[in-house]
Amino acid sequence: MNVVRRPLLLASVLVAGLFSSAAVPLAASASTPVATTSTTCAPAAVNTLVEGQSLTAGKVLTSANGRFKLTMAADGSLTLANTSTGGRRWVQQGGAGAHLDLRTGGKLVLVSASGSTMWSNGVAATCSAVWVHDEGYIVSSHGTVVDWKAPRSTATLTVPPALAPAPVPTPIPTTTPTPVSGRDVTQLPFSSAAPWNTSIGSGATFESASGPMTSKLSLTTPTVNSARWSIAVFYATTSDPIATVTNPNNGQVVQVRVPRNTAPTYGTDKHVGVIQPDGVTAYEFYKMTNVGTDQWTSTRIVKQDLRSDGLRDGSRASGVSFFAGLIRTQELKKLSINHTLALGLSDAQLKSGPVWPSRTQDSNGTTAYSGSIPMGQLFSIPSSVDLSKLPLTAEGKALARALQNYGAHVLVRSSTQALFCEHTCDATQAANINKDWKILSPLMRAVTNNSATNVGGGGTPLVPALPSAG
Repeated sequence: MNVVRRPLLLASVLVAGLFSSAAVPLAASASTPVATTSTTCAPAAVNTLVEGQSLTAGKVLTSANGRFKLTMAADGSLTLANTSTGGRRWVQQGGAGAHLDLRTGGKLVLVSASGSTMWSNGVAATCSAVWVHDEGYIVSSHGTVVDWKAPRSTATLTVPPALAPAPVPTPIPTTTPTPVSGRDVTQLPFSSAAPWNTSIGSGATFESASGPMTSKLSLTTPTVNSARWSIAVFYATTSDPIATVTNPNNGQVVQVRVPRNTAPTYGTDKHVGVIQPDGVTAYEFYKMTNVGTDQWTSTRIVKQDLRSDGLRDGSRASGVSFFAGLIRTQELKKLSINHTLALGLSDAQLKSGPVWPSRTQDSNGTTAYSGSIPMGQLFSIPSSVDLSKLPLTAEGKALARALQNYGAHVLVRSSTQALFCEHTCDATQAANINKDWKILSPLMRAVTNNSATNVGGGGTPLVPALPSAG
């Protein structure tokens, strides 16, 4: 594993003047109307596939400069080639009569004449488009984000403006929503007393920046995963089919409603959550793979009651629900994140021996971990930090409030210092929190007195408890 070390130059500039004993944490405000943005999908265009379109035998996609073509041949070969030299840069075989589909949800699939999936790129994103880059890559993108490219490369590609329409402003609401009893657990899950929904307390004690846990945070680059290496959440209705999901490792079989457009985000973890029509039951799947119409496999299947505390079981290595700490699409739009966040760290940062609220760790953690931070450790931005002095976007301010009021639990292994946003998070908003997380990370400190009997460090909570769960 390559560990990226980053200098704390930005931290040294920003931290000066931010810590003050008189500073007051910014309170989260879910009732204040705010302007948000929504993504406009790219329109259908020549030499572009948009969701729902196919590339059939004899059809091609050509790069804007005409140098490269992606061809779906009658013999089923899908070939990206240089038009000048004839050299092939990338090939997939689907058999005679095959075609290429860009499905709703962003997955690009090579389908045989019999309907079998011969290859897919594994992308899960909203408003995807597939096109050929002038430098000789087939690209799948949504908004300004490149989700996948082939052949594989570290090259940074830019999405053409025509394929990345500007976000459309949503008008500021003019009415105040009528308060309702309970809480929608599909969007803000788990009980009010769950550790994820309990704020940092006035009694919290923080490690210094040079402490053994806090100092390790700088070993990896702060990143927010959304379209890649995150969790795809789908909402089933009573009109969705009942699918069979089988765990090939232990023979477990469940039959649950799974929307036909269900697909994991890019990456090998393939975490998928499917919330059932009752609005309180969810299923967590790990390495979820489609093997036929309404037929899936998953090597970890967990049934979750979204009104519980989320501690009993989950498909993450930490043994708790992967809904805990996930930034949701709607709360990011509202700029109001009122729960702890899930934090991923690398083997070089993690220490064997989980602490509450984690129950477990990676199966090879005893030998793989070499750091000083146990799975389950809580980090937060101390309330003495004046967040108003930071150069943050609106989304970054919402993230900062969440990290100061609630903090982040280490719940998963990652090659980066990762936070996780739902796969449908607006691309521009996700990019903003990804940028601002790099500003906020150096301000995080390990909370040294968080436990099951002293949640968030104890004392007076920085923010009131959430309404009851449904």
